[in-house]
Amino acid sequence: MIFTNSLLVLAATIFGHFFNYLFHFVTGRFLPPDQYGLLEGFIALNYLLAVIISSFSLSIINAVDRIDFHQLQRLSFKLTLIAWLIFLLFYPLFSSLLQLNKPYLFLIFSLQILFAFVPTLYVAILQAKLKFKQFAILNFFSPFIKTLTAFFLLLLGLKISGAIASLVISSFLAACLSYWLVRPFLKKIPAKTPANLTAFWSFSSLSFITLLGLTSLYVSDILLVRFFFPADLSGIYAAVSVIGKIVFFISATVLTVSFPVFVKQKTEAVKLKNSFFQTAGLIGLISLAGLIGYQLFPQPIISLLYGSAYYSAAPFLFPFAVFMVIFSFFNLNLQFLLALSQKAAGWLAGLTAICQLGLIVARHQNLLAIIQNSILAVSVGLLISIIFSIKHFYAKT
Repeated sequence: MIFTNSLLVLAATIFGHFFNYLFHFVTGRFLPPDQYGLLEGFIALNYLLAVIISSFSLSIINAVDRIDFHQLQRLSFKLTLIAWLIFLLFYPLFSSLLQLNKPYLFLIFSLQILFAFVPTLYVAILQAKLKFKQFAILNFFSPFIKTLTAFFLLLLGLKISGAIASLVISSFLAACLSYWLVRPFLKKIPAKTPANLTAFWSFSSLSFITLLGLTSLYVSDILLVRFFFPADLSGIYAAVSVIGKIVFFISATVLTVSFPVFVKQKTEAVKLKNSFFQTAGLIGLISLAGLIGYQLFPQPIISLLYGSAYYSAAPFLFPFAVFMVIFSFFNLNLQFLLALSQKAAGWLAGLTAICQLGLIVARHQNLLAIIQNSILAVSVGLLISIIFSIKHFYAKT
């Protein structure tokens, strides 16, 4: 059953990533570089919002058997309102980072938050109850609807407004579907006495720090390029980032299967070590294939996915792919440490992200310098994480 469910989730995740990437390429084809750079800036904010939502999801999975469902549902509604209002209050900061002169775009984008926390509760219940078929449907549905909606809105000539509206529409429809899928199981959840949420918030904090650090490493560069560089160059960098991240997201798909294996085998040193190196080997093969492709065919890749307006992105593909390869192995080590409940995963992710931010702020004379700063920061983080992983192996043996 574990193998079958893993394949099901893995297949849905791969298709979800495919449609997510198709969304980037479709919008890149319709939008000029300056508007595409703005869109990718908004999507970078989306990644940061996802950190909060993912932390909430992990905490629910960890606590769903101990905390009353209705208590969690009330908490979800409260967090929805609080998160939306706080996000709106940060408009001056985000508008400065994105060089945004149309406030209504920010308001439209923010509406996604209203359809985030409650559906996350429903999805987490599906995961906790091992309803992987329904979970797989949701993994596939949202990216598919987002891409389809964006395509038709862009055909209608709505440009950046249509692309952002597609994010909101897909979030709303995914929220409706999540309720419909989880509804049969809600009646079976027994009522419990309202619980103390101290442990819930403690676990949420640890998850948040780790995920925030990891996410910051592959979105902060987009926001800072948008802030420091002209709009057209930010669009070129956004295209490089989207294509270069293919290596990382395929590797991350491998980790969706490997992470629960690490958790299961954490008391079996030999099996754990074998699983770790098998995962590293698979990530290595994926990374090697990506590096060869970006080195040999940068111009055809750009031409195929974005068109002639983005030809100047070609020289940056290989350096960015190197950054993503190093980050993929860093992610592997942190996920491994996190599976073993090692607090080092949290502070190491945070410090590496701060290092990257500091380097980019101090040195940003051109796009290549941005990528080099990211490579340097993540390389240091990777070396330290390897030391912790090796230390664990020796401690177990």
